[in-house]
Amino acid sequence: MQKTYVQLLQEQERIMETFDFQKVHSYMQEVNWQWRGMGVPEPRELKMTAFTLLSNVINAEEPASNSSTGGFTAYKMPWGLSLHFSLERKAGY
Repeated sequence: MQKTYVQLLQEQERIMETFDFQKVHSYMQEVNWQWRGMGVPEPRELKMTAFTLLSNVINAEEPASNSSTGGFTAYKMPWGLSLHFSLERKAGY
């Protein structure tokens, strides 16, 4: 069953309240992971980016969508939202 717009906004709020942005920030400082032109982003900047990505997928017309940048990926599936921060990805092709 596909979530309603209001349900997705509620999920976005829960994700933003519970995601450990400080943990991501600490890791990025440790490995000196810099975003182009701004150095290592502050937790506030991480939160703004995540919020934007989640908003992008919520507002996408498709029932399934994703949006990503800077290590973050937001997903919208018929059953809800998720936010991921990826440290590494490898493809075999």
